[in-house]
Amino acid sequence: MAELGDGHHAEPVLVLGPDDGCTVVHTWTCRAVVVDGRVDRVEQPVRLAGASRLLLPGDESPADRVVVDEEAAALEASVLGVSVRYVSAYSVTGDGARALAERRARELADGNGTQ
Repeated sequence: MAELGDGHHAEPVLVLGPDDGCTVVHTWTCRAVVVDGRVDRVEQPVRLAGASRLLLPGDESPADRVVVDEEAAALEASVLGVSVRYVSAYSVTGDGARALAERRARELADGNGTQ
């Protein structure tokens, strides 16, 4: 690569053909809100911009995950005096993200855990 001279940079790249079996996966998110022990709302799933990736043969699909924002819950409790829980779910499909958010919101509404 020294032949290129100063100011040039080169990186090796993987070139895939149309029959190489790669797949584009997207990351979807869905938010839910639990207020005073009841599911207040479950929002429509949204595809996250810039969070798509190429899944190469042999790669595992990204794992689903759910996050409960405990800091926001503590702030709501101290400022407003109400119990508000914010759930964010992430999946490779919108339906998957929504199902995860709904399930976790129901668990929180029923008093089953904090995280």
